[in-house]
Amino acid sequence: MSIIYTKHALWRMKIRNISTLQVEQTVNEANQINSDNFGNKIAQKQYGSYLIRVIFKIENKNKLIITAYRTSKVSKYKS
Repeated sequence: MSIIYTKHALWRMKIRNISTLQVEQTVNEANQINSDNFGNKIAQKQYGSYLIRVIFKIENKNKLIITAYRTSKVSKYKS
């Protein structure tokens, strides 16, 4: 599956200083993947003391990255 980025995702990643490599590692090697109420997938991977969470959806056999963010609230999102 290919990974495609929306303009919004690229803009937010730039602002949040998250690289495409980190996003791809998070999506492909996630510690956990959940679904939200809109049918999107939420992949998360822990990097030291923080998580990177990537919201994406599957479209035409591609992973369409909607947004990504970093959080230090690890226990809030770990199940």
